[in-house]
Amino acid sequence: MILIWATRLGWRWHQVGLALAWTIVMIGACSPALPDRRLTAAGQMASLAARWLERRADHYLQIEQHAAAANSFTLALAFDPDNPRLYLQRGRTWLALYEWDRALADHNRALALLPDWDEAYFYRGLLYASVLQTGSQLHREALADFRRYLELSPDGRHAAAAARYLQDLEAALEALAP
Repeated sequence: MILIWATRLGWRWHQVGLALAWTIVMIGACSPALPDRRLTAAGQMASLAARWLERRADHYLQIEQHAAAANSFTLALAFDPDNPRLYLQRGRTWLALYEWDRALADHNRALALLPDWDEAYFYRGLLYASVLQTGSQLHREALADFRRYLELSPDGRHAAAAARYLQDLEAALEALAP
């Protein structure tokens, strides 16, 4: 019945799946009298929907459709609001769209959920370093994040880049010093 109704509205299969997942999540969230089995099923559907939306966002990023990717990450976060990886990925996408305030909010949320996540420090450092008209305070914030990244992951995949950014930012701060 739902599929007939949805096809009459012109929905595609993935829209039907997301609508069903959202309905199951909302039933599970709003009805504490439901058996645990249904709540678990609702959680599993939400997790599947979030992963599917994350993959869709990754596809949009590959074809450089950053606005569509940000939208997909936002939808994924509706299904999985405590996933720091989604916040970090959406923050990186906001950065590509020059939405620095949104990017910073998402990077900070990712670090609030996972305080010792080295990648989040590296990408927030990139954010601070890339803001146009960067003042010395944001340079200091970037330095702190790159240092924290190197403390957490001295041999990490971004260690060489973080060390290079540290040198460049320290030189820039020295040049700005009176």
